[in-house]
Amino acid sequence: MWALVQACVQVARRAGKEAATLHTTEQMVAAQRIYPALGFRRDPSRDMELHPDLVLQAFRLPLRSLDEKVGITPGIQDRSAQAGTAGAGPVICVTRLLCR
Repeated sequence: MWALVQACVQVARRAGKEAATLHTTEQMVAAQRIYPALGFRRDPSRDMELHPDLVLQAFRLPLRSLDEKVGITPGIQDRSAQAGTAGAGPVICVTRLLCR
């Protein structure tokens, strides 16, 4: 899952997006741990209620910061390169990713 989230963020960055928002549910405990570990912060203002019993919880990651404007690239590191999977093929983002 780490690689999937990182790939989605890379796609958003390359597209020049300012932020990425991922949604998950209460039941997806692993996602709720991974997103903050990758720099995402909970953003209840972007939650989506699909049904009274199904709320998608939003986690948001700013992609452009003052550091980037001066040439420092913060945030998610490319762990796929460390795992030897960089460039292994096309990326399919199955996580709901909203970019602004």
